[in-house]
Amino acid sequence: MTAPETSSEVEVESTAAEITGAERLSFTAQTGWVESEPTSSMRAAEYTLPGGGGASDATLVVYYFGPERGGSVEANVTRWTEQFEQPDGRPTQEVLQRVERSVLGFPTSEVYLSGTYVAETFPGSGEVLNHPEWRMMGAIIESDHGFYYVKLVGPEQTVRRWELSFRTFLNAVR
Repeated sequence: MTAPETSSEVEVESTAAEITGAERLSFTAQTGWVESEPTSSMRAAEYTLPGGGGASDATLVVYYFGPERGGSVEANVTRWTEQFEQPDGRPTQEVLQRVERSVLGFPTSEVYLSGTYVAETFPGSGEVLNHPEWRMMGAIIESDHGFYYVKLVGPEQTVRRWELSFRTFLNAVR
């Protein structure tokens, strides 16, 4: 299977921190993704990945908070793990899949989770979602000017449909 062609390129800008054009990472949207205007200054890029076969859409967001902001890799992996519950009651940590690699020469941690998605509707709200059979593919890119947090979340069927595109997206970071 060949990787899909790219459809547009988004240069990451953030009001969270001033960085020069030479330092900014850019991300290339994949064919079939729908690009949206980021809904928050903490979101560097935002996409909708359409569902297929009656499945709902998934969302991919790239977060950038600036240098030394946004928390450690371990703190974020733990938080992401806590956003899922397992139908059989076992700890989500047991189903966590993690891959360490390099993206554009920067250390990168990829995280794969599935189960019932129980993240807060927004931080501090106390209200949680309840989406069974959801999946997350995430990555934390440790750039020299701050971490980029990439999070794809949605129905299992939809996220699996876009798995190759997600990897191509990470490989295309510039």
